[in-house]
Amino acid sequence: MDAAMEQTISFQGHVLFWSSPDNTNKLCHRCGKLGCAPNFCPLKQTRGRSRTRDPVVKLKERFNVNQSRRSNSKTANARSRS
Repeated sequence: MDAAMEQTISFQGHVLFWSSPDNTNKLCHRCGKLGCAPNFCPLKQTRGRSRTRDPVVKLKERFNVNQSRRSNSKTANARSRS
């Protein structure tokens, strides 16, 4: 175990380090640092999902949902009178 702890290992450009089992509940789940709080983590804003007010806004724009439709009253009236 001591030999493994002396090795420097990295994963996807991040240096990994060993921590004792007693400290695992004190590690930040965003950045992995000991003592960093996830609510105040500097990676909270950069790694999180972007929040949109309406998750289906692109679909609504694509299919013209909630947009006013032009009424063709002239053609409707012409058909009903004939």
